[in-house]
Amino acid sequence: MKDNEKKMIAILVVVTVVVIIIAIVMSNSGKNKQEETNTQTSKETGTTEMYDDGTKLNKSDKLHETKKLDGMEITNIQLTEKDGETMLIGTVNNNSTTEQGGYVALIKMLDKQGKEIATMEAYIGELKQGKSMKFSTSASFDSSNVYDFTITKK
Repeated sequence: MKDNEKKMIAILVVVTVVVIIIAIVMSNSGKNKQEETNTQTSKETGTTEMYDDGTKLNKSDKLHETKKLDGMEITNIQLTEKDGETMLIGTVNNNSTTEQGGYVALIKMLDKQGKEIATMEAYIGELKQGKSMKFSTSASFDSSNVYDFTITKK
């Protein structure tokens, strides 16, 4: 081979390597942008908001209203479902004049017509006057039709 041919082959190899590197970088940056978009994407259907990871967030206004139980209030209510597992979380505030809680509460999930869809139980820990605590409970059922819930001492 002549020197000119060797130089030409070397230049072609370098150009090919640079093109491959640029293609890989562009491909990975496209995936990262798509992943960022997916984590922020949700779709609302009625009272449920569906996220790309399969999580359903119940957006019913009635569900999120403050609930009362023995002088306590339940606020910051959130009902989610993923892979058939429904989770209810909230904050219990003791607004009474005495210590409350220390018992299991029965939670009845209701549809828009007031018909019971499912029941859940949650332990409400002992709570001194003026204090608050988080609570959560979970069960296996489809929560997309839950409109409201009631909570009573079991």
